[in-house]
Amino acid sequence: MPSIRPAGCTPGTSPGWTPTATSRSSAASREIEDLLELHPDIESVQIIGVPHATYGEEAMAWIKPRAGAEVDADQVREHCTGKLAHFKIPKHVHVLGADEEFPMTVTGKVKKNVLKERAAGIVQTN
Repeated sequence: MPSIRPAGCTPGTSPGWTPTATSRSSAASREIEDLLELHPDIESVQIIGVPHATYGEEAMAWIKPRAGAEVDADQVREHCTGKLAHFKIPKHVHVLGADEEFPMTVTGKVKKNVLKERAAGIVQTN
């Protein structure tokens, strides 16, 4: 029997369950996003998997800070430490500029495939 997630959806059927293969384990991107959105300086977050030579993928956080706030990678990782397993903590963090927005579909969903394409130019495969 499949496990039931808090939202009542099984893995693979919910838009909130986007598995990111990290360190031979699977991390639900929604779990990481929900935790990071509790940070007082973060408006919204998107988690994607970026290629890793040994583990397949590792987590990358795309952060949109609140107006007037500044967030860096160390703050993001510190916020996650002790609240997430070490393999779920984003290894890469990209903070959007004040004039940047997440790429969206016409229905208002974030285009994670576009973020993955952009990430390829930011993150080098380890």
